[in-house]
Amino acid sequence: MSGRQRFAIFLSAGLGLIVPLCDCAIAPLIRRLINKGVPLSVAIALVLAGPIVNPIVAASTWLAYKNDWSYLFTLMLFGYLVAIMVACLMKFLFRGGETPLTGTPLNSYPPCDCCGCGHGAEKKGKIEERFFLRSNTRATTFSTLANFLSWGRLSPRWPERSSALTCCRGCPSSPVAAIILMMLLAMVLNLCSQTDVFVAAGFRGILPDTAQMAFMIFGPMLDIKLLLLYPTMFRKRVIVALVTLTFLTVLTSMIFLEYGLGGLIGGW
Repeated sequence: MSGRQRFAIFLSAGLGLIVPLCDCAIAPLIRRLINKGVPLSVAIALVLAGPIVNPIVAASTWLAYKNDWSYLFTLMLFGYLVAIMVACLMKFLFRGGETPLTGTPLNSYPPCDCCGCGHGAEKKGKIEERFFLRSNTRATTFSTLANFLSWGRLSPRWPERSSALTCCRGCPSSPVAAIILMMLLAMVLNLCSQTDVFVAAGFRGILPDTAQMAFMIFGPMLDIKLLLLYPTMFRKRVIVALVTLTFLTVLTSMIFLEYGLGGLIGGW
């Protein structure tokens, strides 16, 4: 992943197929990867695509949409392509040598010989010492992320599915307006990618397929808890660029899917 950058972006965006992670679990991994020499754009590809392009979400989508392969194939393909496009744009914008990370790390690790991330210490000493260090590292990561997960769970929720459907019956008929509405809804609800697909399936027959797809793609890439988490990892310039590019790329991709391809791939 720290070798040829262009190839590494494509590889990183598909890494979730082997190592499925949710959007929160990927966060502490990114700082360590960047500290070990992985370029920012490669790490961003993993952040965006990992929670979508993985077998768990694929199985959830297949189940939520009653074995309709068009939703599954479109979600996997566009989740992968959007992540690559945003990563390539980030590569162009931040091609200098400035570190994208904040000065304060997400967790505190003991020093190591190469990058200060603590992974070297985990390979030294007795077995019980290494086990304690690894356990302490994971406990610290969990306790840190739990704060952001708690804030995310405090976000507004509809008490029942029927209320959500009733609310959206008065939504504008324009596909573009519906896409934007569902993207904003996904950001506010703070759901995990496996849950997003079941919520989106509840709007089937009420909102366009592309609006449902926008909900499933944008939610795992950007929501309130991630907006709270990113400042602990990235500098402000990186966050502003990442948020802006993600929103515009998902919106543009869904508009192209609606008007350019005529809907879901395989669903003509």
